[in-house]
Amino acid sequence: MSSSYFFLLTFYLGSLSPSSAIEQSRGSAAELGARGRLHLLSGLAGAERRLRPRISAREGGGQISADPARSKCTDAAILRSTLAGALSCSFTHTLVVPLDVIKTTMQTCDAKLGPAAAAAAVLRSPEGTKAFLNGAGATAIGYWMQGAAKFGGYEFCKHMIFRRKGEGDAALSRPLRLSVMISSAAAAEMMATFFLCPFELAKLRLQTDSSCRAFGLAGTLLSIARVEGPRALWKGFGPVAMRQVPYTCCKLVVYELASLAMLDALRRLPEERASLGAQMRPAAVVAAGLVAGAAAAVISQPADVLLSRLCGSGAMTSLSACVIAQGPLDQISYLCSIGFRECFSGLAPRLMMISSMTSLQFLVYDSLRQRLGCLRGSE
Repeated sequence: MSSSYFFLLTFYLGSLSPSSAIEQSRGSAAELGARGRLHLLSGLAGAERRLRPRISAREGGGQISADPARSKCTDAAILRSTLAGALSCSFTHTLVVPLDVIKTTMQTCDAKLGPAAAAAAVLRSPEGTKAFLNGAGATAIGYWMQGAAKFGGYEFCKHMIFRRKGEGDAALSRPLRLSVMISSAAAAEMMATFFLCPFELAKLRLQTDSSCRAFGLAGTLLSIARVEGPRALWKGFGPVAMRQVPYTCCKLVVYELASLAMLDALRRLPEERASLGAQMRPAAVVAAGLVAGAAAAVISQPADVLLSRLCGSGAMTSLSACVIAQGPLDQISYLCSIGFRECFSGLAPRLMMISSMTSLQFLVYDSLRQRLGCLRGSE
């Protein structure tokens, strides 16, 4: 029996030529390779579908990460920037209220007063030196809300745009990056203006109308809503937006570009002077804030004049010429009618106020962001 099996096995192997055996082995290998490639491609496609919802764009030039913890970290950084913006705006705007009172007096008084004469007029008022703090409460609350919406909204809008593009701001071309910064600042400021407008109106009434000061901030807001209607609280939304949107776009964009350039120069110092670069960071922030504040004050001054004259008084007895300025076209026409020089009345105290306030504001903002741990890698 064993010899028969051996004979049949020998006959079968002999019937297979070496070439046919090789071809069969090649065919089997090719079939296995094709199946392997198919399984590999299907596995990669499945992995891509599973990871796609979890991929988040890098923040501030960082690498794209599939870790959802990175997105949570970014959200926390935006919230901390919102808190830092609220604190810095409320503190710095309240600090310069005396300069704001002088500026408003120059813009609303019938007589053409200089800064010194306007300050003397404030001192001669029945309140005396206390008149320099008129509107401080409205300023503190209004700019707390405005700062939170402005700085938090700016960082949020930039992050969302870069996230949709799937790349950080450093990877974008300079014109595209600049357009993203400007559009983000404009969108954030429109939201911030909505919160600021009622308090800005109340502040101007408190600074220009002695009858409102007897009611206080809450009483003034209720009186405006009761006598003139709730919509009157947003009466100055157009002029406030005309002032705040170019002001904020210029301030945030100029500061970010100037501060990044200065901080980058400090980081390029030799290693033996690296400690000097860290010590010079506050000075760079202050310098960038001064430049940004001066540019923002000049570009928004005509709209600030319009806002003071349109919303400064409820009766409009001395500003009756501005009552017709209800729409944007009427407001622009009014600015054209008063002339170039009048459009920039009160610029000197406002330039001092905005420049000093902006530099201090960004110094506080930068310090808070460092302590809260929400600075980006490029900062």
